[in-house]
Amino acid sequence: MIAAVVGAAYSESHVAENGGRWFAPDGLARGALTGAVIAFMLTSLQVFVLTRPFGAPLRRTPFLVHVAVKTGIYLIFILFGLALGAWTFPAPNESGITRQDVLFSLARWGR
Repeated sequence: MIAAVVGAAYSESHVAENGGRWFAPDGLARGALTGAVIAFMLTSLQVFVLTRPFGAPLRRTPFLVHVAVKTGIYLIFILFGLALGAWTFPAPNESGITRQDVLFSLARWGR
């Protein structure tokens, strides 16, 4: 729920930066969908894979390897969520997924 709200707020600010109108349904829906999808996938990964026996080999790796692997997995899920949102609710004059989108998502979820 919180991720959907944060996603919608981010999407609205991004739309406004690019000359779109505030509170456009596609901006709110896109952000909410993207935030919810990313949150669902990363939470599911953490709860059902990484904390279970499947995640034991990763937990035993050196710290830098652990961080690099988790960051790579997170990046894949984040890119999928961003692409799904962009495909489902395309915005006019959009240049695709931006570096700002990826960095915001990594900063939000990479803690």
